[in-house]
Amino acid sequence: MKKTSLYILIAAVLLLIVAAFMLYKPETGFDKKVTFSRKETRPYATSICYTTLSSLFNNCKQQLNRDAPYEWANFDSTKNGGQLFFVLSREFNPSKVELDWLNSFVANGNYVFICAANWNYVSKDYFSLKIEDSPTDISYYIDYKDSVNTTLKEPFYKPSLTYFNAGYTYSNYFKELDSTKYAVLGVDNNSKPNFIKGTVKKGAFYFHTDPFLFCNYFITQKNNADYYQKAISAIPDNISKIIWDEYYTYKKDDEKKETRSPFRVLFSYPAFSWAFGVSIFLLIIYFILYYKRKQRFIPPQTILKNDSLYFAETIGRLYFEKGDHTNLAKKMSAYFLEHIRSKYFINTSQLNNELVHKLSSKSGYGEEQCFQLIQTIVDIQVQTNINQQQLNKYYLIFQNFYKQTT
Repeated sequence: MKKTSLYILIAAVLLLIVAAFMLYKPETGFDKKVTFSRKETRPYATSICYTTLSSLFNNCKQQLNRDAPYEWANFDSTKNGGQLFFVLSREFNPSKVELDWLNSFVANGNYVFICAANWNYVSKDYFSLKIEDSPTDISYYIDYKDSVNTTLKEPFYKPSLTYFNAGYTYSNYFKELDSTKYAVLGVDNNSKPNFIKGTVKKGAFYFHTDPFLFCNYFITQKNNADYYQKAISAIPDNISKIIWDEYYTYKKDDEKKETRSPFRVLFSYPAFSWAFGVSIFLLIIYFILYYKRKQRFIPPQTILKNDSLYFAETIGRLYFEKGDHTNLAKKMSAYFLEHIRSKYFINTSQLNNELVHKLSSKSGYGEEQCFQLIQTIVDIQVQTNINQQQLNKYYLIFQNFYKQTT
């Protein structure tokens, strides 16, 4: 039976591998995978932006960050000003505490550039922003449109400059902006604001809703590198350090109750879906064959009654009815000592603190309660006239131990 099961399992694995190879079709042509990863050179990654950003500020120092703002924004070095915190992500999901730290960071003369398509409620409420959102799943990205453009607007850019995007783009934009708080630096194809600036004391926030405009593909098309340089030029050039953030790249939105399956990316590949389905089908056949030949169910046997415990309880009732409380208490203590000797293998010849410690560690019973137990046994051994009230007290102490350690 065991050999047959092993053969079935091996056959299932081999069929799974064969199905995966037969159904797998490698992608050819333009790579449309969207990652926004600083490490990748694929079209919708951000390696160009990551490697060239510091050169736009006289090759200032650049560091990578994976920590929450409250872990770094209070350092003395960030209070001197001239720091740039750069966030390029699909989603921006900060907490209220994190935003307070970022706001304090900016107020000290630093700058925060956040380019994200979807912002959680906390961030929009904190900055008094209304954003027309689009879905974040890859399947919802709009198709290529040669006529999609984005514009850097006057008076910050003279004249207004328009750039064409032949690839993916988000349709998100800021709406109902408070002109006393924010200045519009750029607009999308429909003249909707997608790039704004908000000043806070000595520093400023820069918000952008389309991270595709900072991806490798957009920057390398025609003169779009000029858009990248001009957009970054809105930040003062006295930057001494850039903090490239990856904390918000991977942080999930705590407000969303529903969770997406971690296998959603794998199931997006037809080859994996087919192979997974074949493996499930084969496993079902395996279990059907296995249970068909499984041994017949054996009914449970009645557990034999503990006659020794029944005998001890009977003898105890006899002593109690005779009123011989002292003798019964001594037998209760002797039975207890025998119990811990046989169950926990503890030497009970010496009723001392060492015995208390061993009993507590082996039984899981509190050390103070174990001390009370041993002290009770000592009291019983020296007393010659125990009344019923004392006997009841001793009985409850012993029973409490039995109940909590069985």
